[in-house]
Amino acid sequence: MNPYENFNPALVWLAQHPGVVVFITILWMLWLASALGFICIQFYKHNEREELRDITRKFEDEKREREKKANQFKAEALQNPDSRHLPKS
Repeated sequence: MNPYENFNPALVWLAQHPGVVVFITILWMLWLASALGFICIQFYKHNEREELRDITRKFEDEKREREKKANQFKAEALQNPDSRHLPKS
């Protein structure tokens, strides 16, 4: 009498060939590691782009503020001709 007759034949075959199980497990782990690595790289790239966007936005805001101050100074100078040569503060 066969002791494995009540088991699934596919499981019996896998039990008789453990190298296949090891090979499939290694392939699965390599695939999982590469997928996780890809996800981590994408997160890193996304965060890098966000940081660059924040830095660019900060510099643009500072530039707008400088231009706004310069335009205000020009407007004041045009309105009052005597104030064109103001002392540096």
